[in-house]
Amino acid sequence: MQESRSSAVSEETQREFFEEAAARYDNRFCRSRWPRNQQLKARVIAKVLGDGMREGPVLELGCGTGQIAAELLEWYPQLRYIGLDLSPGMLEVAARRLERFGGRAELRAVSGSALPLAGEPLAGVFGVDVLHHVEDVGAVLAQLRPALGRGGRLVFLEGNPRFPLTALIGALRREERGLFKMRPPNLRRWLEEAGFENA
Repeated sequence: MQESRSSAVSEETQREFFEEAAARYDNRFCRSRWPRNQQLKARVIAKVLGDGMREGPVLELGCGTGQIAAELLEWYPQLRYIGLDLSPGMLEVAARRLERFGGRAELRAVSGSALPLAGEPLAGVFGVDVLHHVEDVGAVLAQLRPALGRGGRLVFLEGNPRFPLTALIGALRREERGLFKMRPPNLRRWLEEAGFENA
């Protein structure tokens, strides 16, 4: 079994978890515990993607309830955003949250290993706490690389598996086990194998 899949929990298990959590996700994981955490993550993404935030479109892998997207769309009135998620429940919550941005925000469902990436080249791709939920990280990165336009950037924010709280979460929650594969050597190798430079 490939290392990019070694700690993976199946897509179906992940979908079930997020479907069950969708209605209460923001209160349980975002607002009540770490209200400023989402804004901080959005600022890091905006900084790394730089001009891509103005040139768009920008794609988020694992958009969840659209919290990060709403921050970015608010800050960048010209941003064109595409959000992907495997949970219809999460996409429903995101659609309500992003409705005020009209045609600037597009949401797409992910099913199976093929990502719905048709369209113009992307100025940027990002994800927050999503790669550890992906069954085959290498395969996903290999699909994202050709979708990025010239000079496009990729940024993923993931928990550090060496941080005690992150390790505890990974040990206690089945759907979080992928945290243990999120080590710099693994990430660098997957990125290089997918054709990314300056990983």
